[in-house]
Amino acid sequence: MDRRGSSHATSFHDGRVHNTKYASKAPGPPAQMSAVYVEQDGQLLKQTARATLHAIHSVFPPPSSATNLLPGAKDPILEKKLHKGDGRWATRKEILGYMLDGVARTVQLPADRADALIKEVRSILRKTRIQLKRFRSIVGRLQHAARILPAARGFFTPLYNALKGLPESIGLSRHEEVRRTLLDVVNVIRDLASRPTHVKELVQQWLNYT
Repeated sequence: MDRRGSSHATSFHDGRVHNTKYASKAPGPPAQMSAVYVEQDGQLLKQTARATLHAIHSVFPPPSSATNLLPGAKDPILEKKLHKGDGRWATRKEILGYMLDGVARTVQLPADRADALIKEVRSILRKTRIQLKRFRSIVGRLQHAARILPAARGFFTPLYNALKGLPESIGLSRHEEVRRTLLDVVNVIRDLASRPTHVKELVQQWLNYT
């Protein structure tokens, strides 16, 4: 994007370079951005994939490397996941427990993950007390799932308060605030799985590329 509030996109197709100028409607200071569009089945894409794997091993050496100083370390590149297709280029993919859509620019909690969390919370709420280890585990999982909804942070305050002092167990009686909070968080998780969240909801201000 140039100083007059427009952007230029450069694409490569059949060895030719195409420049396109777009008008910007976003408020805020002018910024500069360069975009490169590569043909999916082109040789450059294959070279980029190989370079990415090489870059990972240059930072995190494989176990067979002489520079690996960590005994018992595993290869940072899991071939099993690559064979499953996790390394394929796609505009929609599940990454770190979230379903990301690069075209719509949205993030969503996968339905199977939401169902697993809700099932675990319901199992916990059948009890009157829960051991600290299990409680910390479900709080961490719920917290990670709710990261795509900034407004949900306030829901976790009673859960954090219950962890103060690291008690051996946490009470879950009918009148306990922890029980009511878990029920509220379940509704949040259900909502996150039912609709995608646009990335604009995750930032407090307009993105600035300067």
